Amino acid sequence: MKKLKIALIGAGPTMEQYIKVLKSIKNPEIELCGIYSRTLSKCKKLQKKYNIKNLFKNIDDLYKNTHAEIVFSIVSVENNSNVVIEASKYPWTIFTEKPFGINYKESIKLKNILGDKKNKIFIGLNRAFFSSTLNLIKLLKKDKSKRIINIFDQQDLSLFSDKKKYSKDFKKNLMFSNSVHLFTLIKLFARGNKKNIRTIVDYKNNTEKYIIKTITFSSGDIVILNSLWNRPGPWKMDLSTSNNFFSLNPLEQLYVREKNSRQNIKINISKDDLNFKTGFKKQIENFLTGFKGKERGNIKFYLEIKELIQNYYFKN
Repeated sequence: MKKLKIALIGAGPTMEQYIKVLKSIKNPEIELCGIYSRTLSKCKKLQKKYNIKNLFKNIDDLYKNTHAEIVFSIVSVENNSNVVIEASKYPWTIFTEKPFGINYKESIKLKNILGDKKNKIFIGLNRAFFSSTLNLIKLLKKDKSKRIINIFDQQDLSLFSDKKKYSKDFKKNLMFSNSVHLFTLIKLFARGNKKNIRTIVDYKNNTEKYIIKTITFSSGDIVILNSLWNRPGPWKMDLSTSNNFFSLNPLEQLYVREKNSRQNIKINISKDDLNFKTGFKKQIENFLTGFKGKERGNIKFYLEIKELIQNYYFKN
């Protein structure tokens, strides 16, 4: 059987996590046919460690010498968009990481630059593939009752103080690259279209802020989003229906409390999420399963998430 040829752009820690997943997949059979990175030493290290067939000096050589069907472009935040645009010259399907565009407006601009090629790009949203997330989707499938969703999103700008890695522009737009994880959950669990956003708390001083807003949806579902900037807090989600109370706390772990019960039922985390970076294995399996003969781009879904972030932070 012909192997699926996958090329790699980037040689950082996140790329290595993806390589571990790709090496573990047996169906389809995968050939890591080439790698390119601006940092040659890191590239050589990954090539040797994971038996990657060839090392190349640029993206043009990577495609022309491999004719890979898929390329994983996992590079720095600052370079990601430009690398994807360059890689899109070739007919491979591109898997890349967020952010694709430092903010909503730039993402729209990039989508327009890509034109029809946008349908050949898949943006990683691994929170959507956590076993906790997938289990919650299954448990809610037959529950038609109103959902009240309470989310905590905490961001600490001190974690992005390295000026070589993170520009002022990136930090100013951090919600589009980091809060996107929590807004992905809103997109997955709040049904219908957004109706309105209302501010409950808007506390700010020179160094920190705490914002609470409600987002109501056409289904009747309500999201209460707590945004903590430079204040301690968790990433978590609680979801209440008429029949059950669900908690993702932390996001990797799902708890269920049934009606008329005071006990939390702990739902096991999948082996894949324990053995690999959480959500990566299921996300890549999903990507590869539908890849051949189909357009795997998910830019529309990704942009809907970023539009919600734009509306939450900048239109109220």
